[in-house]
Amino acid sequence: MLILARAGAPGQISLTASANGPSTVITLVDLEQSIDRSDVLFCTVVTRSHLSQAWVLRQAMRRHHPEEPFCILVVDAVAEDTLPEKIQFDVPLIRLDDLMTPNIADMTIYYSAYELCGNIKPYFLLYLFGKTRARKIIYLDSDLFVTSPLWTASAILDTHDVTAAPHSLSPIPDDGREPSDLTIAANGAYNTGFLGFRRTAKGLDLLGWMAERVHRRGFNAFSQGMFCEQRFFNLGVTFLKERFQPVTLESYNVGYWNLHERVITRRPGGYFANEQRVVFFHMSGFRLDNPDLLSIYDERHNLTTYPQAAVLRHLTSEYRALFADVPFPAHSGYRFDTHKGQQLTPEMRRHYHQHGVLPGVVSMEDALKAARQHENAGQLDKAAQIYAAILQKAPRTSAALLGYAGAVAQLGRRTQARQILHQLLALTPDHREAKRRLALLEQHDE
Repeated sequence: MLILARAGAPGQISLTASANGPSTVITLVDLEQSIDRSDVLFCTVVTRSHLSQAWVLRQAMRRHHPEEPFCILVVDAVAEDTLPEKIQFDVPLIRLDDLMTPNIADMTIYYSAYELCGNIKPYFLLYLFGKTRARKIIYLDSDLFVTSPLWTASAILDTHDVTAAPHSLSPIPDDGREPSDLTIAANGAYNTGFLGFRRTAKGLDLLGWMAERVHRRGFNAFSQGMFCEQRFFNLGVTFLKERFQPVTLESYNVGYWNLHERVITRRPGGYFANEQRVVFFHMSGFRLDNPDLLSIYDERHNLTTYPQAAVLRHLTSEYRALFADVPFPAHSGYRFDTHKGQQLTPEMRRHYHQHGVLPGVVSMEDALKAARQHENAGQLDKAAQIYAAILQKAPRTSAALLGYAGAVAQLGRRTQARQILHQLLALTPDHREAKRRLALLEQHDE
């Protein structure tokens, strides 16, 4: 098993192997004292296939924040997943089941792994605020290379409700290469790979608002005005006015998108950006198997010809070497690539998003036709049963909701009919027939 032992710097925790005794698994309850003492909780979100990134991030946080608690949401881990890696971590590995709601269950079907990991953030932070006494929570993407403590971010949350870091602090050269100012505008000024929230009404309201929006409108689809949670965060912080304070230090959120304005150097004590000691590099798009590329999304910084190539190559080599110490094998695949044995394509995901049912599972047209035939024949109980069965598979089908309301109203169950019509109007506020039928029901009850 693995036991906790004190080693190294004062307060630093290290892992020690033991051959005897039960496995030690850390839970959120075990973090209570350290949360109360430190006042801040750090966290990240990964899929099972990216637990190695979470391990590397955790080791960096142990070096720079040895006393501060940390936890990980494994977004595609549910109750039946044993997660053998959990005994290798000295932090809680939280399963998606722990915060599952009908909204989240839907999201696992129609969002990709990338989209779900982003859109789950507001739900996860709300869960942590509800389950712990943390006054401040700082979220970090698992691809951050933390090289110094995040005390500035934590201090900002002593006086403000929310913090984040901008992508860049000056315009990007307009040289026809990516990233460009247009790309940053599409992504949003602030990068949600680093977020800080304080337990206040305003901060919790913003998380709640984001959770409501990303439930249905969190696709990675720039052409439709969407980019997961990042688009809504960038809008939402404008509502906070003076309660939002970004970290505008050049030492935060160093990435391929801002190297045009930051000279990176390395000397004893770490890496520096314009003479400020770097707090974290954002290794977005970095691939362990490509030593010549800083990011697959970057067209400027070739690690063989760029003027700062030597220091950047040393940086990527150092980051890559950290993965050699990961004490568990990589996990391949993504649990939510299938649903009930059916492989999910992007087209199938969008179909479910629009109709609430996977294509080929239910013949919607035939089911509605059968329900209407029973209704026309006066067999209202059978019609209601079919409508109810349709809605179990496709809860957002307006034709089934309208038909179900009509059938139960004729059966004398007017309260239920009103509830169904209100549900339909919540989905389609301008549905004229639903409004007309609801008005008739309310008039009758008067």
